[in-house]
Amino acid sequence: MRTRLMVGLHLIKHMKGLSDEELCAVWVENPYFQAFCGETHFRHRLPFDRASMPRWRKRIGADEMELLPAETLSVAVQTGAVSERQLSRITVDTTVQTKAVAHPTDSHLLLRATEWLNRLARRHGVKLRQSFSRLMRQAGRAASRLLNGRGHRQGLRWLRKMRTWLGRLTRDIRRKIDGMSTPEQKSPKVPE
Repeated sequence: MRTRLMVGLHLIKHMKGLSDEELCAVWVENPYFQAFCGETHFRHRLPFDRASMPRWRKRIGADEMELLPAETLSVAVQTGAVSERQLSRITVDTTVQTKAVAHPTDSHLLLRATEWLNRLARRHGVKLRQSFSRLMRQAGRAASRLLNGRGHRQGLRWLRKMRTWLGRLTRDIRRKIDGMSTPEQKSPKVPE
């Protein structure tokens, strides 16, 4: 197997952030990648087996694999393709990263709060008047359906109902906890 082909493939993999399978599929379709890897004619299939890429990486070793991008950058600086000043500052674009932000007005967050309160009440033996579990699930579905569709006002009404139910549940739990006495506060029964 040619070294230039494997090094070129691993550089493309590093630059584009591809897996081995994705890299092989892209390499077959892209004549520029093939030319970068030293091919003189366009190939319609891979000149090697896909399983040989991990074997080649294992044979080279992890430390030497990390040297490939570093050596590429040093050659780029020496040839003048990239200046030192361009490498001194790195800009990271996080717009494509997924963000898991749940807002307090979200129906999903209100539903989770209800589930947690019910779970804790069960665990500590607090008997609730109403759990609101079924109502909250139905209201959450209705709110998300309406907020993403045409009935925005109706969806907001469902959210308001969910907040009210959550408030009722927390007040009920608070009343029951305040009314419960701890084992230390109970007066011991004295046998007569």
